[in-house]
Amino acid sequence: MCVRTCAACPACRKDTLHSFPPPAPVETKPVTEEDIASSFNLPYVSVFTVQPFYTIANYPAVLKWDVKNALDVVIEPNIGIVQAAGTKDFTTPMGTTTYKLTATNAQGSIVATTTLTIAGALPGRDIPVIKQFAAGPHIIKKGESSTLTWKTIAASSVTLNGNTVQAEGSMQVSPTETKTYNLVATNTDGTQYQAVTVNVK
Repeated sequence: MCVRTCAACPACRKDTLHSFPPPAPVETKPVTEEDIASSFNLPYVSVFTVQPFYTIANYPAVLKWDVKNALDVVIEPNIGIVQAAGTKDFTTPMGTTTYKLTATNAQGSIVATTTLTIAGALPGRDIPVIKQFAAGPHIIKKGESSTLTWKTIAASSVTLNGNTVQAEGSMQVSPTETKTYNLVATNTDGTQYQAVTVNVK
């Protein structure tokens, strides 16, 4: 309980001290990536994935995406203009490919990326796995920072844009323009690639 002076107490009509319950704590809602996109009035890409993420050439695969607040959505390479949400079945290319989704509205564009790793044979159980690779926030202003976070499994070597990093970790980056970061996890059974983009506005 807290005590404070009440100058207009209806009970006694004079200055006095009364006990009042403390104010209820204000619950703060965590800021989400969608909130950040909304603050810029830019599109928000909630889903952009490829499955399987590690396979062989000429094999069935599917891209999946879901974009909000966009007037146009384009996926490259070889996909083109698409609806704001959907899937695309395709035959995998001959080599590892990073797919780029560009979502545009009147305020500008946002880029999202996902990587399909092509191997010489179907993966075994011991291939390295990139379990997580994300940027937060994924939209920043010039001079601000974003944190890259990653986690790999069964990798003997991990590089981020060509620089050796730990199998699990995080790093602050402050690009001056929109930039895509590439994570590569390798062991004797194979290599997996993944990409994430930090948008600078």
